[in-house]
Amino acid sequence: MVLLPDSSKVWLNAGSSLKYPAQFRGKERVVSMQGEAYFEVKPDAKRPFIVQSGKVSVKALGTSFNVKNYNTEEHISVVLMTGKVEVTANDNHVDLLPNEQAIFNKHSSILGKNKVDNSLDYSSWMYNTLNFESTPFSEIAHTLERYYNTQIVFKSEALKSYRFTGKPGNTSLASILHLLSLTSPLAYE
Repeated sequence: MVLLPDSSKVWLNAGSSLKYPAQFRGKERVVSMQGEAYFEVKPDAKRPFIVQSGKVSVKALGTSFNVKNYNTEEHISVVLMTGKVEVTANDNHVDLLPNEQAIFNKHSSILGKNKVDNSLDYSSWMYNTLNFESTPFSEIAHTLERYYNTQIVFKSEALKSYRFTGKPGNTSLASILHLLSLTSPLAYE
């Protein structure tokens, strides 16, 4: 957890970085991040809080939200827990309310918005738990690589598109792979 100069709080996930000034000056509070971070922004109606991550910018006045933008993944995701934010990418923008997600496709540059069942599931990493909601195995593999500091190599490209939903909890990598192998043609060593 990082306490910013304005008393906003940021939790960084593994393999993530955050850049911010020693003091916020001017009409905006601007930070930049790569990876995944959960923000609890201190309210300040006169100075919006802006998170820049790749081609996506998230503008908030006082709220909590999760931003995910790893270089190894093809999407940038913003999930709102409380308050309201504006997400901008290129010349497009969407406003989010609680339990909504903005998704920016890095290849097509398309910004979309959808509802999520429980926004808190997207910040479960803060509590050392994993949560997958119809997540392709390619993304799960990246998450497991960061979480367990290991490398996963696919022998079959077809496995990457299998989707999984579940909360395996705080367990070993072997246990998670075993669970995934019970519902798919996955074999591992």
